[in-house]
Amino acid sequence: MRKAKKTGGFNLLELAAAIIIFSVGILTVVIIFHKGIRQTGMLYEEEIALETAESIIERLRAKGVLEVDGETEIIVPESLEAAKSLNNLDISVFVKDFDPQEKGLKEITLRLSWQNFGHRKRQITLTTLMADLGAEP
Repeated sequence: MRKAKKTGGFNLLELAAAIIIFSVGILTVVIIFHKGIRQTGMLYEEEIALETAESIIERLRAKGVLEVDGETEIIVPESLEAAKSLNNLDISVFVKDFDPQEKGLKEITLRLSWQNFGHRKRQITLTTLMADLGAEP
C-alpha cells in the first residue's frame, strides 16, 4: 500500500474553527455599531430638548413672564418643529422669587421630559435667574 500524500490545505476542523472565530468577530462589530447608532439617537434627542428649552427660556425672557408665580403651562411654538420629534414631550415651567427680600429677581426652572425611542423616560432641567427690570428695589 502506498501512503497518501498530504496535500496543502485545511481540514474540516480547521475550517469550522475559522468560521466560528470569524462569526464572533463579525457579531462583535455588529453589536458595537448597534450601540453606537442608539447612542447617537439619544444624543440627538438631548440636543433637540436642550435647543427647545433654551428657546422657550428666551421666549419667556422676551415676553416678561416674571409676574407669574408657581407653575405655568407652555405651548411649544410652531417654529420649534424639531421638538415635535420627541415622543410624549412634557414641558413644565416653575417661576418663583429667588430672594424674598429682593423684589424683581426670579428663579425660572424649565423641565422637559420625553420618552426616547427605547421607551425610556428622559428628562432635562434648566434653571436660570431673570431680573425684572421694571421692579422697584
